Amino acid sequence: MNAAEVKSHRLRGLTRHWPILLLLAVGLAVGLQFGNDYGLSWDEHRNAVVGEEALHAYAGAGNYFSLRYIADHGPAYFMFLSGTSRLIHAVAPGWSVPDGRHLTNYAVFLVGVLFLYRLCLRFMAPRSAWMAAALFGTQPLLFGHGFVNQKDIPFMTLFLVVVVTGMEAADRLRMSTSLASGSHVEDSPEIAHSCSSRLSLEWQALNRRKKMMLLSAGGLALVLMVDLFLGGTLRRLGASTVAAAYAGEAPMLVQEAFSQVATDAHKTSLEAYLAIYASLFVNLRLGFTALVTFAGLAGIGKALPAIGDRLGVRRSAIVNAGWLTSAVVLGLTISTRQLGAFAGLLVTLYLLARAGTKGVFPILVYWAVACIATDASWPYLWPDPHGRFVNSVLHAAKFPVKTTLFRGLDVGSDSLPWDYFPTLTGLQLTEPAVLLVLLGCGVTIGRLGRRSLGASQIPILLAWVTVPVAALVSRAIPAYGIRHLLFVFPPLFVLAGIGMEFVLARLNRRWLQAVLVVLLLAPGIVGIAYMHPYEDAYFNSLVGGVSGAYGEYEVDRWCLSFREAVAVVNRLAPVDSTIGVPTQTDQIEPFLRSDLLLVSEIPEVEGADLVISCPYRTEGDWHTREFERVYAVRRGEAVFSEVWRRRQ
Repeated sequence: MNAAEVKSHRLRGLTRHWPILLLLAVGLAVGLQFGNDYGLSWDEHRNAVVGEEALHAYAGAGNYFSLRYIADHGPAYFMFLSGTSRLIHAVAPGWSVPDGRHLTNYAVFLVGVLFLYRLCLRFMAPRSAWMAAALFGTQPLLFGHGFVNQKDIPFMTLFLVVVVTGMEAADRLRMSTSLASGSHVEDSPEIAHSCSSRLSLEWQALNRRKKMMLLSAGGLALVLMVDLFLGGTLRRLGASTVAAAYAGEAPMLVQEAFSQVATDAHKTSLEAYLAIYASLFVNLRLGFTALVTFAGLAGIGKALPAIGDRLGVRRSAIVNAGWLTSAVVLGLTISTRQLGAFAGLLVTLYLLARAGTKGVFPILVYWAVACIATDASWPYLWPDPHGRFVNSVLHAAKFPVKTTLFRGLDVGSDSLPWDYFPTLTGLQLTEPAVLLVLLGCGVTIGRLGRRSLGASQIPILLAWVTVPVAALVSRAIPAYGIRHLLFVFPPLFVLAGIGMEFVLARLNRRWLQAVLVVLLLAPGIVGIAYMHPYEDAYFNSLVGGVSGAYGEYEVDRWCLSFREAVAVVNRLAPVDSTIGVPTQTDQIEPFLRSDLLLVSEIPEVEGADLVISCPYRTEGDWHTREFERVYAVRRGEAVFSEVWRRRQ
């Protein structure tokens, strides 16, 4: 293919996919127009500080390691968020640093829309894929979280990118190894016998020296692995060497190295050095195991190509840019939220299903790169990558119980009913999205019985949804809001796209198809316009909108409405007034007039000139405290926050 043909092919591709490019362009324009209207989420400031200090950790600063919450999850996205938000503020001073964070979040959400489209193309035609992406991008719930949620929306996008790029790269790996399509004929008894015969011939062809080298290396590796994980001889030898070095009695080279590292050894106890050694030993053991595994597979694959071919020991697994990109993104996803490892598991299962045993070596490469990326992007792990990561997983599993409002009752995050996620999904997505997901489920079940577009990949979608939901029901993972499971929404919208394609196939007139697009997208667009800038609190007509949901479900858990309330206070408050807010002040300070004094301790709040309250975060009726309500941030009957002024 010459240069002209390549250019023509690219132009045809752009022409074919112009609707998604237009959708993203419109979405970006909307973000630039309205992105500086949003308030701060509850822990946004704290996460931003973690991101800034994590960036400084690369320069040797130690403040990051003294922060709380650094074991909860990694700072990979928070670092990116801190850098881009300050850049946006520098380029457009009219946008505050928090506004810059919100625009960054939204841009990441648009990336998610693009990759949802790419995922949909595996199951349907471009027209239906575009409509599914448009339906996804115009959901008020997702649109609102797209600006204000600096944890779950980035995680959703990263998870989606891992799966899409991983599946695409797995397809290319399969082609590069010339695997047969359809069923795994390479695993049939005839092929297995052929491989066994080939291996026998290759072994016989090796000279005596090479055979001895392979057997000796394998035996040595086996002995070392047994000792490292079961015997403990090497571990005890290392500990005794550390003790000898501490006492100044180690061999010269070892003693010199110890003296260089521990310049003031006498100031620290031997037990502390042995603890450091124990942690280092665990990590070195894992690194050594990975090195032996890779070296062993590479060596055996070269000496005995039959084994190399069987396990996929190919250069393509190491130099495949898409495969390595997916692995790096997987590491960043795990560094954003430990549950990101599930995305890597889905990719692993997909490659094994496609390639069988030939996927073993590429999978080892994949996870090795992901581990390196995780460690590199999470400074908390640096002193003890293995131990601290295990600790972070256990910490996340023991997350403190929090309550959430569900059907009018305060329900603990450890006792959610089985229908918690399905109910909120059905009430917080638009009505057309709910109907299309249900229709898509029916069509998908029909596809499983016959070979059709995407049928072989449907199990990945099903696992993507069912495993996290089952973990929620079984209380294996905590949640106190639908936001924690936003990452399972993309496969739901693939199902919606499948349902949409089913309907479009029965509408043979373009004007009917155009009417369908309007009917599908209109509820979301109207909902965004009505709820702005509180789209994340959207509920559909099945529960009576946000008015019907108020008092039954949470509508503004993060008190995002504080920003609008502060704008009212700035307008009403006399110079040098005292403003009280009976909760944290991080969400107030960036927007409050500089001459106003902000207090948060209850005795001081009760003496303030004006008080800002949020029903979810504060208790009490301020009417009884010599205050009158002068403003309420609301949508319909739902009150998000209130401004109270001392009675004259």
